[in-house]
Amino acid sequence: MTAEVVVMNKSAIALAADSKVTVSGARMSKTYDTVNKLFTLSKVHPVGIMIYGSADFMSFPWETIIKLYRKQKRGENEERVADWATDFSKFLKSFGNVSAKDKIENTTEFVRSWYSSILDEADDIAISRAISIGSDEYIKLLKNIISEKIVFVTDKDLWLPEKRMKGFVDNYGSKVDETTKDYFEDFNDGELTKLADQFISCAIFYKYPSPTSSGIVIAGFGENELFPTVVSLECDGYVGSELKLYVESVVDISRNMPGAMRAFAQGEMVQRFMTGLDPAFGTALMTAFGELLEKNCLEVLERYGTKANKAAKNIRAIEDAVVASMNDLVGNVHKYTSRVYSDPIVQMVSLLPKDELANLAESLVALTSLKRRVSSEIETVGGAIDVAIISKSDGFIWIKRKYSFSEDLNPQFNLNYLNDILKGNINEASKSKAMRRRTSGNVSAAGNPKKVKAKVAAKGKSNARRV
Repeated sequence: MTAEVVVMNKSAIALAADSKVTVSGARMSKTYDTVNKLFTLSKVHPVGIMIYGSADFMSFPWETIIKLYRKQKRGENEERVADWATDFSKFLKSFGNVSAKDKIENTTEFVRSWYSSILDEADDIAISRAISIGSDEYIKLLKNIISEKIVFVTDKDLWLPEKRMKGFVDNYGSKVDETTKDYFEDFNDGELTKLADQFISCAIFYKYPSPTSSGIVIAGFGENELFPTVVSLECDGYVGSELKLYVESVVDISRNMPGAMRAFAQGEMVQRFMTGLDPAFGTALMTAFGELLEKNCLEVLERYGTKANKAAKNIRAIEDAVVASMNDLVGNVHKYTSRVYSDPIVQMVSLLPKDELANLAESLVALTSLKRRVSSEIETVGGAIDVAIISKSDGFIWIKRKYSFSEDLNPQFNLNYLNDILKGNINEASKSKAMRRRTSGNVSAAGNPKKVKAKVAAKGKSNARRV
């Protein structure tokens, strides 16, 4: 997993990402601290990109895809960040030699990831409640989990138009059905299988990311934008014959919204910071309170109500009233946390200078990493934190960046960095100036040690004169 944070105001946008990656296999998982998740999307324009979730797209590493896109883009710019996202999406659709067999395999893996996730969740709950796996109570638990997920998924917009759903069912429905049988046939419960089939149809056709999806965050300034924008995308690769890639959210800084803060992947610590309440604890608290309220109302009805008042319609009315009351309570809590916690923080973020934006973004990722380190859970956030600042005037600036190699031993890396851009229409004079800034120390030391010594001596004399 990952922790990534975006902090932005009218002048700049700060991006921060950890370096931890979790590699899972047959009954094992391993973590590494050296993965790159934050990149420049252009070498000359103020646009950056972050990746979270799955590290691959159809078995191609995202880092390779991003750098090939950046290379073919050269010095070309887009009017808006949303146009950068659209152009990157077009590149993905034409990327790689993705065969029909690859699409079928990815569709099957999409379905398997959902079913594995549901069964893992059911197993964890069953173990905590001492429920025998495979029992009638376990099957009931599975049905409840799947029913809840159907509600969550269908709350989103449709990904495929209804007229194209039939084509998917005709071409890939049998493969999906086979996978469903593999996971649920042994339970010998037709209702459970039917419910699972209903859920997976919703998971395919709605804009809801699977457990193996990749998140893409594109941030910065377009050619015609004076304020920064963040566009986040979700990608599940090819589900059926079409690429499941869609916009998840857009954040635009404007005169009316001068500051914003967003977390991606594991953002619970950012939510704690912003709202003063852990999201998991808040959900558990509201659920427990709602159940207690309904239980008390029904007990009062049972003890003091007349026989006529105990009719089924009155019980349903009580249940509906409890739901309405809980919705009001959640709304009031949200208003309070916004007024007392979120709004003052956003107000201060709108006034922060660039370096403080970077410090805040890095600190929030570090806080998430610390929480994972001291908890009993697997450490899925950690390693070096890459931090960058993007502004309209200065472009993409690295504040902190890790390398998998020593820069001193690889001067050719910086020398070659702008080669693909310089083949375009960039002025040769600006090339040499930019290259001198990036590589003067390495090239001088490697190329002519005598000149370096002379420069050092001259610098010492100059300092002596100033003293």
